[in-house]
Amino acid sequence: MNRETSLKRETPVESQTQFNINNMKMNIEAKIDINLQKIIIDMMCLTDGKVIVVERFGTVNIFSSDGKLQKQLSITGEARSITQINENTIAITYHNEKAIKIINMENETVTKVFKLDKVCSGLSFSNNNLAVGLDDNEIRMIDLEGNTVNSI
Repeated sequence: MNRETSLKRETPVESQTQFNINNMKMNIEAKIDINLQKIIIDMMCLTDGKVIVVERFGTVNIFSSDGKLQKQLSITGEARSITQINENTIAITYHNEKAIKIINMENETVTKVFKLDKVCSGLSFSNNNLAVGLDDNEIRMIDLEGNTVNSI
């Protein structure tokens, strides 16, 4: 005599997306020494291999990929955080001004200024939006026209 018993229960299941990095390889080609006298508060690598370094109190330096100072941006104000929008355009937060400035790097001109109602620091660019950290634990998504898309 064969007897089968079947019991069916449904349990709630939480769906989570999980990403694992199994193998990561990093090649360090060269150590680059840069001669700065101040504290670095932000930096980023540009898509063309240059490095932009924001010093304490706002000086913005552009270094070639071999570590040589190419120039200092002549934009006034105390720069805080930086991100790249495209090959020739960057965005920089100005903490004391409560503003984000969009800058054309070819001619070092400010093309847009987004005034904010709070002190800003921390800046990133993705999907045609800027994500900016604001005081009081807020992250605001802003489009390239200065409109708030979302606030977290």
